[in-house]
Amino acid sequence: FRSFSPRLYNYIENVTDLIHKHDKTLRREFPGAFAAAEFDLGELGSAPRLQDKDLLHGWRALTALGTYDSRRGGDIILWDDGWVIRFPPGATIFFPAALMRYSFVEVQPGEKQYTFSQYLPAGLARYVANGYESDAQFERLGTKKDLEGLHRMRGRRLDAAINMYSSIDEYISA
Repeated sequence: FRSFSPRLYNYIENVTDLIHKHDKTLRREFPGAFAAAEFDLGELGSAPRLQDKDLLHGWRALTALGTYDSRRGGDIILWDDGWVIRFPPGATIFFPAALMRYSFVEVQPGEKQYTFSQYLPAGLARYVANGYESDAQFERLGTKKDLEGLHRMRGRRLDAAINMYSSIDEYISA
């Protein structure tokens, strides 16, 4: 992740670091850039889904777990790009799960497929950007100047997000 999108990685790692520095009671469960992690231990063959709580432009690290024959099921389907990718146990894929719908091909009867995900919740990024206040708190308690700054920042958010991605030219010159 750091190699393919270093600016995005650094942003996510910085937000995670700032959250932990701000609240010393938080414990980092896993080393790495991401602030949140979850296991999906249910049936994965499902309708397409979006992770609408993820940072919109952030990447989710999704790792396949379980005991299944990846030649017969368990593929990840990235619907918006029309890709079906073999996803054997132990494989990890990074993608913007808040922007790309995905699902899994069902595994065979008697087999099990689970996932482990790591990501940055969008709410945490906003919380840090708002000076450790929720959007509602910031809008209620902020001065007129604070609110004007927040609205300017929101207007530039898309450009800032796009600039966190690496370009093909950057990959070629690396």
